[in-house]
Amino acid sequence: MTQLDGTVLYESSTTRLNQGNRYALYGDRIELSCKFFFCKKTFVIFKDDLYSISLHKPPVVRTTWWALKLDLADLSDHVGLHRKRGIFKELRFTPDNPDEFVATVNRILELP
Repeated sequence: MTQLDGTVLYESSTTRLNQGNRYALYGDRIELSCKFFFCKKTFVIFKDDLYSISLHKPPVVRTTWWALKLDLADLSDHVGLHRKRGIFKELRFTPDNPDEFVATVNRILELP
C-alpha cells in the first residue's frame, strides 16, 4: 500500500461557480471533492494516472461531449483534466483561479 503525501500544496477557495467544491493539489495527486445532489464524492487522480490538464473556454460541449462536469464549468473558463483510468476519463471543474491551478499542477507534478 502506498503512503499518501498529506501536505496540501495548493487549494482552491470556494466560489459560486464551483458550488462549494474543494479542489486540492498534493505532491503526488489531485483531489477533487464534489457534492452531487445529496452525496459527496472525492476523485483522487494520482500523477501516474494524469494524462493532461489544460484550460478551456465555456461551454464544455464546445470541446467534448463525454466530460463529467463537477460544477458550473459551462459558465466560465474552466480546467479540463484527462486521466488514463476511470469511467469518466475527462473531468471539467472551475477552481477560483483556473490559470493558476493549471500552472501549479504542471509545475508541481512536472507534467510536459
